[in-house]
Amino acid sequence: IDGFKPELSSEEYNKIAEEVAEAREKLEEAEELNTEAIETAEESTEEAAVTEAQAEESVNEAGENENLPEDVANAIENAAEEVAEATEELQEGSEESEDALDEAGEAISEAIGEAEIAEEEAKKNALAAKVGELNRAVESLERAAAKARETAESLNEDGSPTEDQVAQAQDDLNKIEEIANDVAEGIKPLSDENVEGLQEAANEASELSENLPMAAGDEEKENDAAKQAETVAENLENAANELREELLATAEELVDEVQEQLDEVTDLKSDVAMANNPETPATAEQIEDLADRALEEIPSVGEALQEAADAAEAAEAQADEPAENAAPPEDGDEPQDGGDEPPTGDEPAEPNNEPGDEPADEPTDEPADGTEPADDMPMEDGEGKPVDPETQKARQLLRAEVLADIKEEILEDELAAAEALKALAEQGQESAEQIAEAREAVAEEQAEAAANAPMNGDMNEGQPMEDPHPSEAEEQLLDAVIDQAEALAGIGELVEALTEQEEIANQPIKDAAQLAATLAPMDTPMDAGDAEPAEGEGPEPGDQPMANTPPAPLPTPDAGNFVPTSPLETAQMMAGKELPLPTDPAQLAENGLPMNGESNGEAPEGP
Repeated sequence: IDGFKPELSSEEYNKIAEEVAEAREKLEEAEELNTEAIETAEESTEEAAVTEAQAEESVNEAGENENLPEDVANAIENAAEEVAEATEELQEGSEESEDALDEAGEAISEAIGEAEIAEEEAKKNALAAKVGELNRAVESLERAAAKARETAESLNEDGSPTEDQVAQAQDDLNKIEEIANDVAEGIKPLSDENVEGLQEAANEASELSENLPMAAGDEEKENDAAKQAETVAENLENAANELREELLATAEELVDEVQEQLDEVTDLKSDVAMANNPETPATAEQIEDLADRALEEIPSVGEALQEAADAAEAAEAQADEPAENAAPPEDGDEPQDGGDEPPTGDEPAEPNNEPGDEPADEPTDEPADGTEPADDMPMEDGEGKPVDPETQKARQLLRAEVLADIKEEILEDELAAAEALKALAEQGQESAEQIAEAREAVAEEQAEAAANAPMNGDMNEGQPMEDPHPSEAEEQLLDAVIDQAEALAGIGELVEALTEQEEIANQPIKDAAQLAATLAPMDTPMDAGDAEPAEGEGPEPGDQPMANTPPAPLPTPDAGNFVPTSPLETAQMMAGKELPLPTDPAQLAENGLPMNGESNGEAPEGP
């Protein structure tokens, strides 16, 4: 819709929808008054002028909001001019007042139609943007929760953290606090969910960051700090799960909204197709009624139908002419030079629709009904010959049907995208639950293996032998991680396609997403340098990141887009374990995943 800013938040789209709805209601008031003026004018033009002046006032009130989309504002301005002209014609008692009232009514209907389109577009974008904002809020909270769990695990391990590791943990906790506060602020206009859990997590993270230096080196205090970090992680994860429920509900609402819009267009298209059926041709009056309806649903279709109605009226008037005059001659029995009959010598009985043939009647400057032809109505064919009204009617009906079909196809694509969003929202919810369950199962397996596995000699005393084959729980964890990454990336890409914008305009959530992207994955453990990793062989401080762990993303502006920069990294952080993640670009693309740090630029296909 012309007039929408490039980047808007869901709250801003909702505001536009509300403002356009208010304007539409004023236009509907004006439409009722205009109809009343038309009826009153038959008896008293003075009373009709008073009523039309009231309609003019309603139209002017509809256009008072300066933030209306451009298409709506222009249509209202045009309606205001037409209604003002009709009022003036009535006040002067002009013979043109009847036509002026009709034209004012059409202009009002067209403005209502533009408002309806803008309102529907704003509602759709509001819901889609909300899904995108919630998706990035969820991702930010999951990264923060993963970092809090990592802190808790490190504090529970043998050995005390170094000063540098404590400083790094404090920095992470400060970021966690800020992320929780930003998300709490950003979701206020989006969700009725209680933000107390987020605020509690922020407070706990702040307190833990402050007390961590004093806890280092004291085993009891380190254990207490670990429990506090676990509480932070639990609160953040619970908040993320609540937002996932809101995200799914919003995706379902989006499906319903687009489906409703599609049903309306499909009904209109069906009626236009019936009017265009040559076996049961619609009358001028029927097409006019359909045009009035279409103007308030799809103005471009309504305009084509209005032209078709004008052509149909001209054709009907032309068909009535032989009945009012002498019957047309047959087979040349009568002379061709009498009265108003055509001088061409061709048979004039019916309008000739064959291109290239002469029309039945000699063209005149005006159609048979005396009305001026529409400015954009093609009155000549490719050879410069006049187009008869029946042909013009058929052309405009076909044009209306094509325009309705185009709108239907657009909405069908948007419905498929909305349904895909819903499916991905369900996938994100289910895979998050699976990650949490598999993460616990893997931790239990590791604890049992550490306690019961046979030893491998003195060099590895106290350590279990490493099993090169992943367990069932580890395989389930990997599958869930891939599903979660697909959901995070796919939702962002579909939202970007539906709203036609890349960047999040909800500033607090954008800030949270950009900050969360700077939380490093589990590259460097926080435990003391001589402490062994909890599983396998992990890197020592200062070593390169693990081969299967995506590199930490740089804090680029792209981190504030609807498409996450590192969905695989986020999902692995949720798992809390090094996993054999796909790194080949072709394999990533096959799973609908972007390369780490960038979007693949393609929305995933619908289910």
